[in-house]
Amino acid sequence: MLAQPPKDRSRSPHRTNGTTSNSTANKTLPNQTDEQTTANNKIKKENDSQLRMKSLK
Repeated sequence: MLAQPPKDRSRSPHRTNGTTSNSTANKTLPNQTDEQTTANNKIKKENDSQLRMKSLK
């Protein structure tokens, strides 16, 4: 059997404005990593497209 009874999720303090407790896990990461990843992906896409254009010429 379970050592602890399951929590009543309807009373969870993390559930405000319809968001689930999963949103709190994302808050532990700094926003900079998301912004850096987005910027890096954008740069990578631009570089890939430039390489494709060069190879087509």
